[in-house]
Amino acid sequence: MSDLKFWVWLSFLNLSHNDKILLIKEYESPEKIFKLNKRDLIKLPEYIRKEILNIEKRKELDKKIDVIKNENIEVISFVDERYPKRLRNIYGFPIVLYAIGNINLLNSNQIVSIVGCRNCSDYGREIAFKLAYNLSKKDIVITSRMARGIDSFAHLGAIKTNCKTIAVLGSGIDYIYPKENESIYNNLIENGGLIVSEYGPEVRPERNYFPMRNRIISGLSDITIVVEAGIRSGSIITADLALEQGKEVFAVPGNITSINSKGTNQLLKEGASILTSPDDIVNSFKNIY
Repeated sequence: MSDLKFWVWLSFLNLSHNDKILLIKEYESPEKIFKLNKRDLIKLPEYIRKEILNIEKRKELDKKIDVIKNENIEVISFVDERYPKRLRNIYGFPIVLYAIGNINLLNSNQIVSIVGCRNCSDYGREIAFKLAYNLSKKDIVITSRMARGIDSFAHLGAIKTNCKTIAVLGSGIDYIYPKENESIYNNLIENGGLIVSEYGPEVRPERNYFPMRNRIISGLSDITIVVEAGIRSGSIITADLALEQGKEVFAVPGNITSINSKGTNQLLKEGASILTSPDDIVNSFKNIY
């Protein structure tokens, strides 16, 4: 638990991923960084010194550890053997993951992300649900963002079968957002699914957290599927990140008059694979493995 304490402290520091990685490379462990004094820190930039020596964050640490224990939250640092292997290979991987539920899902053999717009059509809801349902039946893990719309129906489709689904939050691990998805959150945990966040307990969602979590969605997955999306949307960002990470992207074709299809149809024009059946994903995995 003592080692965990220092990883939690490091994760809550208001420093960039690169700053934290450089600190670990220089000082070997969060515990050694925590125990540095003003003289040790003199060579570091002032903003890093201030954050490391921040008294308030040190005072809050024991309270955060108590919450982690009481809520059965797992803390998985990037040096932990349980840390997802796929994430280690992406740019800006999270230093720490907080998780509640079945952490074995993180290193499953086959993981597919299904993402899409919040204000989706009936067609989009049906496609997201059926895709997740049928792929989950074939032991493919479904990951999404527990957002309204397409993402929620993807989780629900997986829950309907064996609950092999991972929700990546853009808020603290115990902060349910949107609140209307509380039942999805609880069903995931109770039925063998997994909730994951790079943000620790009691962290409220902020606007910049949502695009940040997209790299985790694509990074955890072998394949990303976009069901419905506008041209400028988090789902398109996720697809772009997946391509940067060397992952395959599928898009569901849609009505050319619908704003919800502009993003997916544009992906197809730019070379994304067309998805018309769950078998498209199954056959793609045969090529991957």
